[in-house]
Amino acid sequence: TGSGLNDGQWHEVRFLAKENFAILTIDGDEASAVRTNSPLQVKTGEKYFFGGFLNQMNNSSHSVLQPSFQGCMQLVQVDDQLVNLYEVAQRRPGSFANVSIDMCAIIDRCVPNHCEHGGKCSQTWHSFQCACEETGYSGATCHNSIYEPSCEAYKHLGQTSNYYWIDPDGSGPLGPLKVYCNMTEDKVWTIVSHDLQMQTTVVGYSPEKYSVTQLVYSASMDQISAVTSSAEHCEQYVSYFCKMSRLLNTP
Repeated sequence: TGSGLNDGQWHEVRFLAKENFAILTIDGDEASAVRTNSPLQVKTGEKYFFGGFLNQMNNSSHSVLQPSFQGCMQLVQVDDQLVNLYEVAQRRPGSFANVSIDMCAIIDRCVPNHCEHGGKCSQTWHSFQCACEETGYSGATCHNSIYEPSCEAYKHLGQTSNYYWIDPDGSGPLGPLKVYCNMTEDKVWTIVSHDLQMQTTVVGYSPEKYSVTQLVYSASMDQISAVTSSAEHCEQYVSYFCKMSRLLNTP
């Protein structure tokens, strides 16, 4: 039951054992609780183990026999009674091994997040790792761009005219953008598309009014500036057609 529990946040775990069934609930989510309705006999006795199973060794020390819980616990209750962990630390009642009382020694290795460009951070007790899928970057911290910086670079790789992802600032803060690389001429043209590729009809405007059309490009202004700053020449192409109308108040 539960998922994504290694996120560095506190989670509530409840285990209810009755005479013929048991329920394990995480964070109060009854819908995903694990239940067993098969006949079973539950004997609690006087000892409860949290985080691992301890075996008596040489009548004086304890040893953990199986992989134990790594993390922090607080507000431990048994039969709705809060356990005094200070008394456990003094072995009255109970005992412990490899436990720090009154402190959470876990180190959150994802705060601050070392994963760049939107990479998702996950961690173990000793290290962290970044998931770079769908970010356009690779490496231990999603730092290295997987795309070429320009259409010119794709041409040098022997590619032909087509749509390509480019990353004009490399591993910088700007994300990659998709452009059309026209390589039919000696010079390579980088074409950034917008949302009005098809003709837009404007009707019903009087001579005293005018029409304003806004072009929304597929890239941000910072991305477009990064492309144009490294270009030898830049131009914007806009075409319009008039039918039975006057253009700019001229015949």
